[in-house]
Order: sequence, then structure tokens, then C-alpha cells
Amino acid sequence: MKKRLLLKLLCVLSLAVLGTNYSFAHTALSEATPADGAMVMEAPENLQLGFTEEVRLLKVAITMGEKEVEIDFKPSATASNQFTVALPTLEHGRYSVAWAVMGADSHRVEGKLSFMVGMMGHQGEHGNTESAAHNQHSGNDDQHQASHDH
Repeated sequence: MKKRLLLKLLCVLSLAVLGTNYSFAHTALSEATPADGAMVMEAPENLQLGFTEEVRLLKVAITMGEKEVEIDFKPSATASNQFTVALPTLEHGRYSVAWAVMGADSHRVEGKLSFMVGMMGHQGEHGNTESAAHNQHSGNDDQHQASHDH
């Protein structure tokens, strides 16, 4: 009798734990404009982020190489699955976006995406070619990303 009760209790607890982990796995970025890895010819006016469930957007940070791009971002007070962040005029180059959200279960999820404005080899305003700047930063970005994959 005790074995059956113990077995039932173990099954219920296992389902509860598995169900909780299953819900965490579903909070993810489902779409972004510009898309991750996109190369756009004209600078976008907005960054659009779509998620698989309603979340609160806690953080959006944009960098071009080592330089942070100033944006007017304030964390969302209400949950949604779609967010639009106004962007300043972006010059040609490669941009990285780091974001963080919190779901209804209070689980924080972070992610990154990157996109490029203009063509490789285009002269930037500082006289450097974007391809040279890309080569300098791509090694650092790969190492940085690898440190977050573990």
C-alpha cells in the first residue's frame, strides 16, 4: 500500500517538475525585424521583437562594435508578445542587440541577435572600411558568444 502511494506521489512530483521546465523552454524570441543575421541596405527606423508568449521587455541594448548606440528604451510595465523600439539613425555597420524579458512565471530569458546596415566594404564616416571593422570584431564576437553558450 505504501509503495503505491509513494509511486503515485513520485509520478505527480515528476510531472510537476517536467511541466515547469517545459513552460520555461517556450519563452523565446519568435521573430525580429531586422532578422538575426540580416543585411539591410537602409537603416531601419524601428527594431521589432516578437516572442512566443506574453512577456515584459526588461532590456534592449544595441552596440556597433564596442560603441553603445543610444536608444530611448524603458522597460515595459505590461506584458505583450510584440514590441517596437525606435532606433536613431544608424550608420553603415554591424549591430548587436542584447535583450532580456520576463515571462508570467517570473523566469528571466536573455538573448542576442545581430544585423548589418549597408554593404561590406562601404566607407564608414571614420574612413575605415566596414569589412576591416567586421574582421576585427568578428573574432571577439565569436568568443563572447561562445562564453554564453556554456
